[in-house]
Amino acid sequence: MHIENKLPIKRLLLVALPILFFSYFLGSFFEHIFPGKHALEYIHFFDIISEAVKTSLEISGIILGVVYRKDIKNWLYKAFSHRYESTGDDFPFFDNRVEAIIIPVSRIQQPEWIINFIKPKYVSFVYTTSNESKNAVKELIRKFRDKVKFEFAEQDVDDEKFIIKDPDDPKKTKLLVKHYIAEYIKRGIDKKNIFVDTTGGKVPMSIGAFQAAEEMGVSSIYLVGKGERGLINDPSQRKEANPIFLSEKK
Repeated sequence: MHIENKLPIKRLLLVALPILFFSYFLGSFFEHIFPGKHALEYIHFFDIISEAVKTSLEISGIILGVVYRKDIKNWLYKAFSHRYESTGDDFPFFDNRVEAIIIPVSRIQQPEWIINFIKPKYVSFVYTTSNESKNAVKELIRKFRDKVKFEFAEQDVDDEKFIIKDPDDPKKTKLLVKHYIAEYIKRGIDKKNIFVDTTGGKVPMSIGAFQAAEEMGVSSIYLVGKGERGLINDPSQRKEANPIFLSEKK
């Protein structure tokens, strides 16, 4: 094997020549500033100073790494990992973690079960132009307005405020869900207490809602229907659904 394949001569020269030039310039500089003394003494002094600075920076980096290890770990996880934590695990909603939740709505039973048993303080709906979806949202607002803070009133639904006109476009749902999450964060609600449900709505809406949760760093859940035909038929019964994590953000 030729030596050129082992040792990139041109690259070494590109690195070595500037270093030699700098060393010569530094020696000439010290000889000019400090005549009568050997320039190597000052170059040695410069090396000592640079090593001290480098060591200080290294120690500072270690200290900062220890102090902010959790933040660094989370950043590295988000930057390089595409795993979803706790996927399929039961969602322990009984611990009152849910302060705010975003719910895509098609049938009324699913969001009503969430309000009855997960008991969020704040609820945002993702609804469509279908009468079933709009009427479900208005009925939920009427029924639970004294227990839950909704993002809009019945009249807003009639005015089609924040409505999804194209449920087959996941980007529309993603943008709306991200808007809701951002608003909750502005109010001071911690991300770990904000959740996105992906059960209701058309499949593209579920995809958009999940993507929004991932991009905003909040947990997403799904309700596994346990009633007849795998649906939630009686939202007053706890046994009608089993909520699970799609992705948990801790």
